[in-house]
Amino acid sequence: MPSRATMRWCLTALLAWSGHALAWDYTPGAIPGLISVLGFLTVQSQALDRAIQRFPGQREELIRARTQFDNTFPQALARTRRLIAGIPLSDDERQLLIERALDLHQPSVGVATQTAETAHSLAERVVARAQGSQDRATLQTLLAVVYDDRPADELSSRFTQAVTLSDWPNARGASVNLRLPFSWERVPPTPPRKPDPARVAIGAWANQGGSGLSRMELIVRPAEGDLEAVPDSREPRWMRDAVKQAVAGPCRLLGWGTQSFGGRSGVWTSYIGESPGPHVPRATGSTLVGRVFMIPTDGALLMLHMQSPATSPEQASAVRLRYEPLWNAVAASLSVSGAKP
Repeated sequence: MPSRATMRWCLTALLAWSGHALAWDYTPGAIPGLISVLGFLTVQSQALDRAIQRFPGQREELIRARTQFDNTFPQALARTRRLIAGIPLSDDERQLLIERALDLHQPSVGVATQTAETAHSLAERVVARAQGSQDRATLQTLLAVVYDDRPADELSSRFTQAVTLSDWPNARGASVNLRLPFSWERVPPTPPRKPDPARVAIGAWANQGGSGLSRMELIVRPAEGDLEAVPDSREPRWMRDAVKQAVAGPCRLLGWGTQSFGGRSGVWTSYIGESPGPHVPRATGSTLVGRVFMIPTDGALLMLHMQSPATSPEQASAVRLRYEPLWNAVAASLSVSGAKP
């Protein structure tokens, strides 16, 4: 079995070799979770390798456990390594992070491979992890890593969350339902730069991995009278003002269309913004791309706003292509119940 020093050297070499990482926002809140996942995945792999060598009687059980985990979280370790290789640090700083990650988890290898019984327990733990039996923060970061380059695919996995909201001004008994990836966590809404009493954010979510600068918000625009119904061939009169209200910053519309949300007629619009908005105060770029889905209801206009930062206008198209499938999939799950259309 290779020594710990050898394993560290191999891991460092792999990180140096892996080249440009996938798109990832390296924020102070995301890096520790990524490092922790690296340690957990690396040491789990070491423990399985050692247990398979030491206990031939558990070989098939251990291999089945590893296969189940790998099928649930495909290429998790390789993707984590590539993402860590992209952290903007010196080689020495990155090496220190690797050392800390391995030192934190390394003692569990010896414990898990002491006897045939502990190897059996290791296989059971790996199967349980594949089924989601992990602490919430680790599971969210792991999912964010695995689905980093195709975030919409997470909605096709077993790890999703149902959201129902029903308390907002002029709700009149209505409730909103939607389905989100599990790696997205509810966060406090970011208020617009200028107070707007007609704009009420009733929910906000951010990805808990390196895409934490991408956000979703549910916004309500209370209305005393009935809004114009969605026309078939032209923009509703209220659409452009509603988009500006949702985005809360300068933006240019790229396209729009009609859409049904659980049997209710609504509208979607895509936009690009050329200056940082209040939703992404830590964004390093000056361009935002997003989509707003709007549903008129009795007493309010409901808006699902999704937004991601791009480092430049030239990159905006690639960011939009990456996130539009997720935006559309979440919007397809959006429905309003208990209120008049």
